[in-house]
Amino acid sequence: MSPAQPSLHSAWAQLFVCSLAKAGVRSVVVSPGSRSTPLAIAFAQHPDLTISVIVDERVAGFFALGQARAVGVPTVLLCTSGTAGAHYLPALIEASQSHIPLLVITADRPWEDYDCAAAQTIDQVKLFGDVVRHYAELGLPDAHPAALSAVVRIAAQAVATSCGPLPGPVHINARFRKPLEPSTESTPQPFTAHIDALLARPAATVISGDVGVSAAAIDALYARCHRARRGLIVCGPAASQTDLGALRIAVQRLSQQTGFPVWAESTSGVRFGVQSEICGGFDVALRSPDFRREAAPELLIEVGGPVVSSAYAQLVSALPSCERVVVAPYGWNDPHGSAALLLRCVPELLLSAVADRLALHAAERPSDPRWTLLHHQAEEAIRRIVSAAIQTEHFTEGQLARAVVTSLPAHAALLVGNSLPVRDLDLFCVPSDKPLRVFHQRGASGIDGLLSGAAGARSVLADPVALLLGDVSALHDLSGLQALQAVSGPLVVVIVQNGGGQIFAQLPIGSNALAKPYFSSLFLTPRAVDFGQAAAAFGIPFLRVCSEASLRTAMAQALAADRPFVIEAVVSGDEGACLRKQIQQQALQVFAQTSKSLSAQQSIPQVMTDSKPTEPLITLQPQVFLHGFLGSPALWEPIIRRCAAPTFCPYLPGHGPSPWLLADADFDAVIDALAARIPFPRFALHGYSLGARVALALAIRHPDRVQSLTLIGADPGIRDDKVRAERTRWESALCQKLLHSDLSDFVKEWESLPLFSSQQRLPDHAKDAQRSQRLDQDRTALAWALRVLGTGQMPSQWSQIPSLRIPMLVLTGALDDKFTALGRALSVLHPQVTHRIAPGCGHNLLLEDPSWVWSQLVAQHGAAIFPDIVQPESAQTDQSVHAGTDHPCHGVERP
Repeated sequence: MSPAQPSLHSAWAQLFVCSLAKAGVRSVVVSPGSRSTPLAIAFAQHPDLTISVIVDERVAGFFALGQARAVGVPTVLLCTSGTAGAHYLPALIEASQSHIPLLVITADRPWEDYDCAAAQTIDQVKLFGDVVRHYAELGLPDAHPAALSAVVRIAAQAVATSCGPLPGPVHINARFRKPLEPSTESTPQPFTAHIDALLARPAATVISGDVGVSAAAIDALYARCHRARRGLIVCGPAASQTDLGALRIAVQRLSQQTGFPVWAESTSGVRFGVQSEICGGFDVALRSPDFRREAAPELLIEVGGPVVSSAYAQLVSALPSCERVVVAPYGWNDPHGSAALLLRCVPELLLSAVADRLALHAAERPSDPRWTLLHHQAEEAIRRIVSAAIQTEHFTEGQLARAVVTSLPAHAALLVGNSLPVRDLDLFCVPSDKPLRVFHQRGASGIDGLLSGAAGARSVLADPVALLLGDVSALHDLSGLQALQAVSGPLVVVIVQNGGGQIFAQLPIGSNALAKPYFSSLFLTPRAVDFGQAAAAFGIPFLRVCSEASLRTAMAQALAADRPFVIEAVVSGDEGACLRKQIQQQALQVFAQTSKSLSAQQSIPQVMTDSKPTEPLITLQPQVFLHGFLGSPALWEPIIRRCAAPTFCPYLPGHGPSPWLLADADFDAVIDALAARIPFPRFALHGYSLGARVALALAIRHPDRVQSLTLIGADPGIRDDKVRAERTRWESALCQKLLHSDLSDFVKEWESLPLFSSQQRLPDHAKDAQRSQRLDQDRTALAWALRVLGTGQMPSQWSQIPSLRIPMLVLTGALDDKFTALGRALSVLHPQVTHRIAPGCGHNLLLEDPSWVWSQLVAQHGAAIFPDIVQPESAQTDQSVHAGTDHPCHGVERP
């Protein structure tokens, strides 16, 4: 029996499919339908094509988008006639604006069915308008040789156009008449020979645009880099076809040759996988007016798409005279409308070429080492603030984002949703040298199709894939769970369950009083959806977690699996909002103090040799101040407000109206957590009473960070076991009083301790102010602080003090016999201890004689840091005790 010969419909479809495969297509996503039957069968029969069948065309569109984004090769979408193709539009909009190649084939009815109420017939000609790069009408199958040759051309042209020079979606409309099914006819057809000849031909070679980078582009960017001293390289979302390895190297080389810091967002491809320092906290820093003033650049080199940061947009708007250069392979990436130069080329090639030329003329261009130092210090400050902020007992979006990133292996792909997840990735996840591929939908910045897109990426990648998205985004693409059924291998979907669209809380509408009654229903839109049941409906494993530890465990389990996993991470949206606000407030404080320090340095001359500066201006040493038990940062205010250096004065753990604490932590763990909250890499440390004990322990545990110590009323710890037991019993009794009595009663009892008797001479307004600060506390948190940080719980520091290699100033009051004896003991123990005694004062020198304390700090640190007061003569005539005068002694400290 003769083999079956294809009908014209089948042969036409096979010719078209084979031509697409020759042009480079490898993946096809089919949504079932009748009119597309010839093409669906032709795709399925081709040995080089991988077929995914997804019922929902909207899900299919984003699935294909995920594939094309991951590999840079157009995926084919095939659907039937009528409204089916209309569901592709959201994915095509994203593909268009993200420059991702896609090829959409809509099957259509013959022309005679138009405008006569024929079923499943709409006008599909140019259905997607200007969203697509190109539209082609494949027409009805035709045996004419010219028509058959046109099929080959249309296929090759569609693939080439979708890939460049401006990548994006292409639409082909393919008409078929019935019968649509394969034919069993065995008689040879007259068109068979011509089709066989066309199939035997090799595919045409297509070259899009310029190969390499034009000399004019290199000249233009080189000239600007050569003359600028204060420039920045700002890396926004990378195009999907970017060679990330080459881009990372090129950006690093240009930064090294110019001295320009690199600001990189997570979607840029540069934030993860780079060995040199990357500034990732620039969005937080730019919200500080002081930092914006100090960091105003002469030149901005923007690489890739526009950055997510709204603070950066404000910077650009505020600097109309700053020259901006936009470097991107596609599009007009200048939403600000102020770019001086737009270079449409492959960024990594251009940056590398400019770096090569700069290396040849390195000695000719000016440099400003202070510029690099400024950004280095800003980045360090932001990292410390953020790291400290997320060390909380509450499970927050910050812990969640960082846990996802750190759990992923090198070279994994992370697809991040818009709204808060992409911003949380930038805020909480520090740049690292671990290479990750971060995919995004920043073209149209929509929240739709994320589950489907992640499944598409998973289907064509060898490395693990993760998706981080919000609960509203997950709900929007709930039918995308069916796409997860179509793939295998590790795909971790992490849903941030924070009670709706929390991004709106960050926008002006979130604080608008008139909108408050409607804010939850219209903007947050929380929905009681059980994602576990939804996942179960599609047979997908599901885990719900409520802590960072459980999330990390779930991530490890999911990454080791051979199928997709869905993890719902439940966090508090309100806690997240407070955390972001706290970070911003701390950053504002740090940059305000840094700005004051820089202003004070204007009068310090540079060291000159042959009329050239040899060293940058010295940055004033940051100062950190710690208050005592039941106290507040206000204790140090008389010192801080006259300090020229950057300062940081936090509430101690367990203190303040909104206390922070660590559940189940010991003394040393709390010391480490406090050290992580301090936003300076190195600093001078000053502490009073409890703050002095904490400061001493911090210096011992983190000697690389503390440059000097000032201890007021310090006890290095209890060495005698019986004394320690007595102290512990006393502190336990105090905890019970805190927990079971009114705070005002506790404060009155505390103020009546003999240790504070000298304070009775203070004016009433001073005592009232101190009492107000003590009453502005949380009793439960104070009890925790006493249990964990009390002298009875503190390990003895006496044996470790000799290991310190820093100057220590110990201040005590002459009326405070116990702590003066301890100060003398310290001065014997360590050669760098200077012990000074304030005449007529008791335990709290900051309250009883702040001017005397100031004079000692001037003598110890110099007028550059504490510039306002000339050292008084009394500082030289008081009862000063230096090393080697007395013997150690110790008693039971109360308190």
